[in-house]
Amino acid sequence: MTFEEQRRRLSGVVAIPVTPFDAEGAVDGQTYAKLVDRLITGGIEVVTPNGNTGEFYALEAGEARQCLEVTVEAAAGRASVLAGIGHDVASATRAAAHARDAGADMIMIHQPVHPYISGDGWVDYHATIAAAVPELGVVLYVRNPAIAGEQLRALGEAAPNIIGVVTTARSQSGIVPTMASGSHWPPSARMNAVAATVMLRSSQRTPLIIWAQNMLKPSWNAPPW
Repeated sequence: MTFEEQRRRLSGVVAIPVTPFDAEGAVDGQTYAKLVDRLITGGIEVVTPNGNTGEFYALEAGEARQCLEVTVEAAAGRASVLAGIGHDVASATRAAAHARDAGADMIMIHQPVHPYISGDGWVDYHATIAAAVPELGVVLYVRNPAIAGEQLRALGEAAPNIIGVVTTARSQSGIVPTMASGSHWPPSARMNAVAATVMLRSSQRTPLIIWAQNMLKPSWNAPPW
């Protein structure tokens, strides 16, 4: 799948499933597979195992690999798999390589957890991971208000496989103005609300996905388990 097609899919609803656990506290792979199947059957084109909603930071490395593998198997080519990865550079790079080998289409790099990261360090962290999997599209998860368009521009120039940015409504104030007025971003962008996601994107550049909590309250049917 081309990066352009991946960008197109990111302009729709990107689903981040919860991680189900059994009575002993282990990942319930069977239920997870049913959840992924239900999302895709409902029309979802991108599924993100190991996102924040999936309790990424509460999962052991083996559990995160399991969630990804279950997702890829359940998706069976019907939807793109955007694998959440993160932690230190070495761990994130290994997870990115596993995502590639397991059949994921893209990776989403979680925001580094250290509160005092520098702008240059942020760029280097993501560029190193992106370079390890040049064939995969890379989506950034930006929750640090200190990260602005300057860092995104530098990273975009260093890593051509960056195809999207996920941010929260509270942390995007330093990003949107640069996207709208900076030379790296075309001035035209349109707001597109779908389910619980708001997408601010240009027609040809990296999409900016803003998770908008409590903006819309879709009605869901009862799950099948």
